[in-house]
Amino acid sequence: MKKLNVIILSMVLIMGMLVGCKKSTYEISIKTDRTSYDASSSSVRGITVSPELKTNDKNLEVQYFWSTTEGEFIGKTGKEVVNTGEPLIWSAISENSKSAPSTATVTLTAKEKKTDKILATTNLTIAGKDSKFTIKK
Repeated sequence: MKKLNVIILSMVLIMGMLVGCKKSTYEISIKTDRTSYDASSSSVRGITVSPELKTNDKNLEVQYFWSTTEGEFIGKTGKEVVNTGEPLIWSAISENSKSAPSTATVTLTAKEKKTDKILATTNLTIAGKDSKFTIKK
């Protein structure tokens, strides 16, 4: 009888540990404030992009690594930015270029701040013709 109680208790403890241990999941996307943008007739300076990370891990400190193949992030130096989730404004024309690109890819990578572990990565394509740009998701 004692052996049966020990076996049952062990099974209950193991099942409790298995149920309590959920694997963390991470799903990332880039939100934009618009689906299209006309640089020649708009009073807005660019397209606002912001990260959206969905996870079941509540105790997470995340750093976001942004990069763009063309254009730049307004108010930041260069084509790369690291932040903690603040929105950025992507502009078609950078300081080093005089014309708007035909296509730009904005890449976003979420990393755990303490371990530098990559949690998720996504891309956003911005297609342009003349001064008109469209978000391709």
